[in-house]
Amino acid sequence: MNTWVEYWDDPSPSNGSHAQMNTQKVFIEPDPESISRRFFDSPETAQKFAKKLKESGKLARVKTDKSE
Repeated sequence: MNTWVEYWDDPSPSNGSHAQMNTQKVFIEPDPESISRRFFDSPETAQKFAKKLKESGKLARVKTDKSE
């Protein structure tokens, strides 16, 4: 099974107070050219990497192809 993380910059504005933010955030699929990918040997390592990316302000998702 192949595991990778796709990540990109968060396009939503980060200025303003929490009260000013829109509570109904709509997900917009990023431009495929702006998505970066990194491959991992294990899903656990990929999850840790994705968590660090999210903490740094990027959007990330862990993907697998389910092949064996």
